[in-house]
Amino acid sequence: MREAERARAVVVSPQHISAGVVRTHWFLKSLRDSAQVILVGATSVLVTVGSMQTIAEASAWPGLLWWIGAGLAGGVLVIGRFTFLKPTYAQLSRQLASAEQDISLYRQSLQGAIDELASQLCEHVAGDERADTRVSVYSVENDEFVLQARVSRNPELEKRGRRSYPLHKGHIGRAWQSGSSLASFNSGSRAEWEAELVAESQFTAAEARLLSMFSRSILAKRLDSGREKIGLIVFESERASDFDVRSLQKLGRSRLLAALTDVVKASHSHLPRAQERRAERTGSAQRSSPAPVWINARSGSPTPTDQ
Repeated sequence: MREAERARAVVVSPQHISAGVVRTHWFLKSLRDSAQVILVGATSVLVTVGSMQTIAEASAWPGLLWWIGAGLAGGVLVIGRFTFLKPTYAQLSRQLASAEQDISLYRQSLQGAIDELASQLCEHVAGDERADTRVSVYSVENDEFVLQARVSRNPELEKRGRRSYPLHKGHIGRAWQSGSSLASFNSGSRAEWEAELVAESQFTAAEARLLSMFSRSILAKRLDSGREKIGLIVFESERASDFDVRSLQKLGRSRLLAALTDVVKASHSHLPRAQERRAERTGSAQRSSPAPVWINARSGSPTPTDQ
């Protein structure tokens, strides 16, 4: 009985052998960098010691061993550099693809966090996330605002226009300068509203016609981290007098706002739309952000600015 147990104990399954080979392979791979250092060091030492001998000593035994060793170590190093010790093009391609996938997932996670915080802030400030409201988050990139997130129950209001907006236009410009901005329009029609914007010298008539949302109530607040100015958050509603001083105070006390500011501060330059805008300005190629086509599309001419 004991002999049978011993026999079964020494039987190794093919799967076990395969797993052992795989482990050995990756163990050797992990030694690739250190092996190169050891081989270079060994070759240098052997050549140095061999060169310290006279020609007679180096050509006779055992002095000849130093040159034989140097030749073997150097040969292994040269062969290894082109085979085992050097990553293949396929390996480098896989590593690059894996790294790009990791970066893409990282950016998507950051974007999802900002979208969720913006959505919760909209519900917190407006009392409910309605189809007539939206919230937009901007970061400051160089000398302009870049729209990083826009959230609304209404997909038409969630559509994004330009990637960037000037620092001095509209209520986002006012909030950027003073820290916050509140506005309410009693215009009964879109035409009256556009005329009021032009009268206030915020926009030209052509710019007012291209604004994507009939925003009759606007609350904008700058995102500050200490003395550092990070960006803006803008709430818009199609209803007049939807936001007031109490809404602004409620927003300022919210820990959600502090969390959003921290996330935007830490990650704004890595977000998809900031990457796209940077590529647009430098003229380099950049993959589009992983967003639905409709969210980046807008009929007609591009909007020259936004609220």
